[in-house]
Amino acid sequence: MSTTFDWRSRRTALTALIVLALAAVGGAALVRSEHATGQESGQPASSFSVFGQAGPRPTAAQAASLGDLKDPSNQAPFALDPALDRVAQQTQDSTIYARAGANGVCIRDVEKSGSGGGACAGLSTAAEAATPIIGVLHTGTGLGFRLIGLVPDSVTNVAVTLPDGSIARPDIVNNAFEQVVGSGNVGVQWSASDGSTYQAALTARDTTDKSSAASP
Repeated sequence: MSTTFDWRSRRTALTALIVLALAAVGGAALVRSEHATGQESGQPASSFSVFGQAGPRPTAAQAASLGDLKDPSNQAPFALDPALDRVAQQTQDSTIYARAGANGVCIRDVEKSGSGGGACAGLSTAAEAATPIIGVLHTGTGLGFRLIGLVPDSVTNVAVTLPDGSIARPDIVNNAFEQVVGSGNVGVQWSASDGSTYQAALTARDTTDKSSAASP
């Protein structure tokens, strides 16, 4: 399985997720995704209820900020259907969008600071409780990194072990979750409706030279 992420962020993160460990290149943080092709089939709403809802939809201004999510393996934009764009969560500092198209589903974060990023995965992978889209990106502020995820309906809860060892339990809203994690080693555990549990270890660490940090 080919795996790539397209993140737009001012900072660079190194992330180990599920069975993948992808390094950062070109000022963009790489986390996890699947190289999806036009052979993907199925309806996103069958596994992600957010896409079966009438909204909330992005405003015109929000939609203009989303941009393309590209598949770095062929440098082509991931095929997205704007009619399926949804505002999954909003916080004081960021807006998280769930997106979908013929090839699968995507998550996109836009930070108030102008930082942010996004990633896509084929529906057959992302719809499995064992392999959701989960990653970290820098908030562009002193808060450090934000953990975000897009999970299928079968995932019932998420627990995050923060760098200081404390446990956070972010709510899953519209198939998405988010948690500010600061900087350091982060653990993620999630459970499915059939009782299965899964876990991943990530490293949220800034490795970019501040004098040459990439702009989003």
